[in-house]
Amino acid sequence: DLSSLGDAALFVSGTSERRLGGALIVESEDRDAAASLLSKLESLIRREGEGVRVQPLASAEGDGGFQLTDKTGELPQPVRVLQRGERIVAAYGSRALAKALDPDKTLADSDAFGRAAEELGDLGLDAFIAPSPILELAESLGADADFESVREALEGVDYLAVGSGPRDERSLFRL
Repeated sequence: DLSSLGDAALFVSGTSERRLGGALIVESEDRDAAASLLSKLESLIRREGEGVRVQPLASAEGDGGFQLTDKTGELPQPVRVLQRGERIVAAYGSRALAKALDPDKTLADSDAFGRAAEELGDLGLDAFIAPSPILELAESLGADADFESVREALEGVDYLAVGSGPRDERSLFRL
């Protein structure tokens, strides 16, 4: 039941293909509904997921879920989908899964994130993007000539942040 799902967060990290990882973390108000959702998702992928090997996944902490491996080898790391308490985590790569489940530091610890949150004030921070690592990743993947215009446009930009919320019976969106 999707109605039990709450807030979600997404992060991507890494500045080279080898170190690329990321995770989607979704809060759930109902552990049983989250477990049922994961079970249905696993069944659907087993039935429809051509080129994907699905394996059960469990941890010493009691997490349950499944792992997806690309049979073609194009994706070098597995995607792991699991439930821990009220959270559902889908992660690409072991490091990203570890960061999602037990981060040593969070985005909120970043000076740039703090400045963005301060600038947006009571609107709150809906999205935050740091262009520098994205540009570094694109360069390491062999970006083409058009990439230089993007690099020039974003050079010197510490972050892009989005906030939104109600203000005087209107909705305000700030970038």
